[in-house]
Amino acid sequence: MNFELTEDQAMVRDMARELAENELLPRARKHDDQGAIDPEVFTMLGEADQLKLLRRAMSAAAAPSGGKRRRDESDADPLAPADGEPT
Repeated sequence: MNFELTEDQAMVRDMARELAENELLPRARKHDDQGAIDPEVFTMLGEADQLKLLRRAMSAAAAPSGGKRRRDESDADPLAPADGEPT
């Protein structure tokens, strides 16, 4: 069994890590003290499309195929919206 990340998975991991370290971590104490998350964080995540990318990565990891593409999906754009997903 290969536990190496694909190039796409590594890219999502690196983007999420960078966002967390540069944007979320500096705000964490304030959010803890307030007991709430600043709505600006959600706006920022949406603008960066981080939520969409992370949702896709988590969906792929949870898929019965283990995130492996079916043969008919091999040429699909990994960042294209899924069926029924808003763009």
